[in-house]
Amino acid sequence: LGITVALQPVILRAPTAGVVSGINLQAGDKVRKGETVAYLYNREIQAAEQGLKIARQLDRKDAGALAKSVDRYAHPRGIPIVSPQSGIVTSPPVADGQEVSYLQPIVTLINPRDIYVQASVPLENSAVIERGMRVEITSPLKPGLRMPGRVAAILPVVNTASATSQVRIDFTGPARILQAGAPVEAHVITKSVPQATVIPAIALFQNAGKGY
Repeated sequence: LGITVALQPVILRAPTAGVVSGINLQAGDKVRKGETVAYLYNREIQAAEQGLKIARQLDRKDAGALAKSVDRYAHPRGIPIVSPQSGIVTSPPVADGQEVSYLQPIVTLINPRDIYVQASVPLENSAVIERGMRVEITSPLKPGLRMPGRVAAILPVVNTASATSQVRIDFTGPARILQAGAPVEAHVITKSVPQATVIPAIALFQNAGKGY
């Protein structure tokens, strides 16, 4: 048994404290690399702009230097928050108009192609599992579908409470799960016999306790 895990989620954080504007994303939406997902209006810049208005009323000549400083850091719509890579929004982002603090997460993205399976293996079976072994993956999210994979790593972690160890399994085909946190079952193929004759278990019977 296991769950799907995102290899390296991308978290877009607030570059400064301020108010988020122009965001129109929901969980599951696709985001392209280089896409501006929101704008952040800095409270300090807003205060500086208000101060500039007052300075211009008091002394237009001296307000020129202040105006240059404000223009250097101000953006008409705010500071753009740009995605460095393509991905899918994993959870509801912050709301439009929400005030955020410095480095607060705005949007979290994952690349569906980076999804892998982290599975628990009973300790008595872990000794026969090796890297590179083929795996068949099933999940309630895709009923009736067997997705190919392979054992990518055997993690040096043992859960003494459940007497299991952890393995990482990568999808190897186009059929895969694109969501993190999905429950799965992984069937590791430790040995295979080419062109074997397969007999259903129901067709077997025991001969006087000696064999089948």
